[in-house]
Amino acid sequence: MRHLISLRSVASHPIFFVACASVFNSIWFNLPLLKYLWKHLDFGADASWITALLVWLLPTVLSAVFFSILSLFSNGLLKAFMMLCFLANAMALYFIAQYGVVLDRTMMGNVFNTNSQEVSALLDPWMLVHILGWAGVPMALAYAWPLRVVPWWHKALGAVAPLVAYVGLLYIFSFTWLWFDRHASQVGSRVLPWSYVVNSVRHFQQEKEDRRQFPPLPDAVTTPLNGEKRVLVLVIGESARADRFSMLGYHRDTNAETRSLGVVAVPGVTSCASYTLAALNCILSHRGDDAPTRSEMGEPLPTFLLRQGVSVIWRSANSGQPPIATSLFETRADIKKYCPGEVCPRDSWDEVLLEGLPELIRKAQSDRVFVVLHLSGSHGPSYHEKYPPEFERYQPTCKTVMLKECNPQELQNAYDNTIAYTDHVLARLSQVLTSIDANSAWLYLSDHGESLGESGLFLHGTPATLAPKEQINIPLQLWFSPQFQRSFQGDLAKASRMVAVGQGHVFHTVMGLLSLHGGPYRVDLDLTKELN
Repeated sequence: MRHLISLRSVASHPIFFVACASVFNSIWFNLPLLKYLWKHLDFGADASWITALLVWLLPTVLSAVFFSILSLFSNGLLKAFMMLCFLANAMALYFIAQYGVVLDRTMMGNVFNTNSQEVSALLDPWMLVHILGWAGVPMALAYAWPLRVVPWWHKALGAVAPLVAYVGLLYIFSFTWLWFDRHASQVGSRVLPWSYVVNSVRHFQQEKEDRRQFPPLPDAVTTPLNGEKRVLVLVIGESARADRFSMLGYHRDTNAETRSLGVVAVPGVTSCASYTLAALNCILSHRGDDAPTRSEMGEPLPTFLLRQGVSVIWRSANSGQPPIATSLFETRADIKKYCPGEVCPRDSWDEVLLEGLPELIRKAQSDRVFVVLHLSGSHGPSYHEKYPPEFERYQPTCKTVMLKECNPQELQNAYDNTIAYTDHVLARLSQVLTSIDANSAWLYLSDHGESLGESGLFLHGTPATLAPKEQINIPLQLWFSPQFQRSFQGDLAKASRMVAVGQGHVFHTVMGLLSLHGGPYRVDLDLTKELN
């Protein structure tokens, strides 16, 4: 009986509870980390086993330190945070397993900038089953585990001792440091829960830096339009990859509607990043370099144009743009007033962004009008919900967010349907602009591409150093109204022979098309000058 009481006393000690939970967390929730170690270490050598052990101990020690600190406040707080940690780990494992995501800072930025519609598209009954399967039992055990009150210094020792011991091991086995240094970012993005905790903090620190006010750029020199009205629409696509555009060589005719309208496609265009926030920084920046942070990008294009007297209209079915000044900013919910009742296209379809647009352009006070249409495009995983039923041209289609469970051809079909629908939206935009008495043009490009299972990856957001070509190679298209084409001196056919084009060209091409020069304008980044 005495031994039984002694065992119960040990088991109910908070530090024993913390030690068990920390080891369990490292075994149960860190399968992605173990897979990475198996792939990148040669276990035929003793040094690799020591390196693997030290890496595996990392989440164990971090958890032990964190949970021990929480226990200093109360056993109830310790249990609550531990249960929350198990639940969050299970959710993280689900997305890692289903979509091959890497939980670095950029991915956490994607998480916190996902809107409600994108969240609902990710929900699936199997997601709940997966999360309960991974987190249900450990959460129940943590809740039911009896804990007794112990002196505070026991808990403090539980926080300090593992850290001191781990640092000592690192110094003893210092030959592992080189491997740690080479793989730090990849290991750090796979250690649960610290991958999403630390990178969430990093994301918000970056956002705080990004909210700094942009200093104004030097003013442009305005070339008179002599009474003409000029309209330029920048269409920012979402998750569209270049190799799915028939005008760029794809075997399916996904550009059937725009090809007959004189649209030209520019080959070999690359995005600055594989996620929306960084790509928008690049598209709207004058810098013309790769993926500037928001603190580096300078005054965004819409804000700059508004200061130059241009009417700026931004219509969004998406999110992620930096702080901008506009004449009018509208979301899909705002646009519904232009098409009341059943006449209005469904919210998740990009065609809604065209409702009421001709009237807005005609009412614009300036003779220069700049419109941005930020599409929902081909954003996964619910590709089948991005287009009306009549655009389900390629069948059968994947109709679940569990992309790994889809037949690969069904997934390809659903994604290709989104590209064909975007082509339809652009064709309709051409009709809208042709109906307006103005010299008009549109420029379309995607923010980034999309993985559809290649190399086990899905969706987008893979870190830049690892991002595959499917997430980086994007389409770019140009269209001029017949009226504008007659006055334009360039040869649009040359666009198909351009090289080294990127998102950094957009700012300067827009300026050129609106007859704004000087200030931040760079002629070497104006695509229209290459057409002359």
